[in-house]
Amino acid sequence: WTGAVAGRHWICPGVPQRVIAPNGGSMSELMGNQGEVTFRLLAENNVDLVCWIDLDLLMRYASPSCEQLLGWKPEEMVGRGPDAFVLPDDLPIVAAAHERLVREEMDPCPAVVRRRRKDGTLASMEINARMAKDRVSGDPIGTVQTMRDITRLTHRERKRLVAERLAHDR
Repeated sequence: WTGAVAGRHWICPGVPQRVIAPNGGSMSELMGNQGEVTFRLLAENNVDLVCWIDLDLLMRYASPSCEQLLGWKPEEMVGRGPDAFVLPDDLPIVAAAHERLVREEMDPCPAVVRRRRKDGTLASMEINARMAKDRVSGDPIGTVQTMRDITRLTHRERKRLVAERLAHDR
C-alpha cells in the first residue's frame, strides 16, 4: 500500500477520496472553480437522473442521463411539471412526497412512481429527494432529486410474487 496522509485521512492512489472542507464549508468553497467542474462532472456523468425541481414542481435542471433513461432530452423536460411525465394515478404520490419534503427537508422513504418514456413505454422510477436551500437566506428553493430506473426490479418482484402465490395455492 502506498499513499499519503492528508490531515487525518490516508490518500491512496486509485481510491476515490471524500473531501471535506476544514471549516465545514462546501466542496465548491474548498476547491473554488474546480468545485463547479467537479459537480458538473458528477451530474453530467451519473447513470441516474439528477434534477432540480422548484417549489412550483417545475423541473429547472435535468441531467443528460434523462435521455438514456427516459428518451427525453434535458431541454424537453425542463420547465415542465410532474403531470407531463408521471402517470395520473401516481400524481398523489408525488404530491405527498413533496409535502413531506417541505415539512421534513428530506424524505426518508424513496417514492416510486411510473414515468412515461418518450417512446410511450413506462419506467418505474425510485426517487430520492432532499430540500435545497438558498445559500444566503436559508429559504427553500426547491428539491434536488435522484431518480433511478427500477423497472427490471419491479418486473422481477412481480414474477417472484406470482410464483410465491402459485406455490402457496397448490
